[in-house]
Amino acid sequence: MRRGLSSVALFAAVAACSGGSDTGDAEAPLPPLIETDAPELPDQPPLYNYASIKAAMAAAQETLPVFWAQFSAPGDDDDQFKVKIKHPSDAYAIDYVWVEYLQETGETRWSGAVMIENGGNDRFRTGDTLMFDETDIVDWGYTEAGRLRGSYTTRAMLNLAPEANTDALRARFHDSPIPLSEGDAE
Repeated sequence: MRRGLSSVALFAAVAACSGGSDTGDAEAPLPPLIETDAPELPDQPPLYNYASIKAAMAAAQETLPVFWAQFSAPGDDDDQFKVKIKHPSDAYAIDYVWVEYLQETGETRWSGAVMIENGGNDRFRTGDTLMFDETDIVDWGYTEAGRLRGSYTTRAMLNLAPEANTDALRARFHDSPIPLSEGDAE
């Protein structure tokens, strides 16, 4: 459980430490730490504990060079580049959010704006700028000719809803998360 000092206890502790007596009296003991009611944050949203989501994140990280190649030299039909990053939030020690409008701010440091799709997620506000390292990227995506590449975690989430009709959503994705070589059929 987290421990913290209330402002009253903190003030009392500072006052006790700063004003010693010149009479040689023994110092008064400090007040004990006061336990707060704030619970520890869960590690991450439960969805990210599924093996299929973990595998999707690993596959996305493995193919990240494909994303950077397209991002650096996009084709005529490539746009809407985004990455999903792990980032602390008020609810989780590690949370996940898609960011777009990527800007390099250092050798491996980036910034991006929280995507509107996360508007319903009260842990992040649409348009907020987040700073992150490349090592924080757990997924990537972009649109090629109107259909999605990458988005490994989203693909995995669709598979976690077997009873739902996901055909319309699946139609928005290319069959392969990465572009195929010239001449390969999709």
